Amino acid sequence: MKSHFLSFVGSTILAGFVVGCASEAVDDEKPMDLQALRTVPGDKIYREWKKAYSVDVPGNEKARIHVGFLYRRFSDSDPEGKYMVLDKAMTIKGFLLPSGRAYVLEKGPGGEEHARDLGNTGIEGGVKKILNAQGGIELQTVDEAAAPAAPGS
Repeated sequence: MKSHFLSFVGSTILAGFVVGCASEAVDDEKPMDLQALRTVPGDKIYREWKKAYSVDVPGNEKARIHVGFLYRRFSDSDPEGKYMVLDKAMTIKGFLLPSGRAYVLEKGPGGEEHARDLGNTGIEGGVKKILNAQGGIELQTVDEAAAPAAPGS
C-alpha cells in the first residue's frame, strides 16, 4: 500500500512539473509586436535590398530560382536595423533580427496577423524557413537604382 501511495505521489509531482513546464513554454512563445519589428529609430533611415535565391546543385549543374527578397532598414541610431523577408509578389512574409532570430507572419483564428518565433536560424536560414524555400539560400545585393519600392510606401 505504501509503494502505491509513493508511486501516486511521484506521478502527481511529475505531472505537475510537466504541466508547469508546458505552460512556461507557451508563455515564452508570446507573439512579437509587429510594430516593433517594422520600426527602426532614427532621423535618417537607410535601406538595403537583396534578392533571395533558392540554390540546388543536382549533379554538376547549379540551379538558382528567385524566391523573394531580404529588405533591411537601418539608421545611425540603429546600425544593425531590422530585416523583412518578402516573397516575389512583394508581400511581407516575415522578419529577422540582426541576431538571426526569425519570425514568420501568420493569420490567427480571428484573422489577426501575428509573428511566430522560428528561433535563432541565422539570416540565410531564416529567409529559407520564412519563404519555405528548397535547397540552400543565396543572397545577392540589388543596386540602389534597381531596388524595389519600400514596403508600405
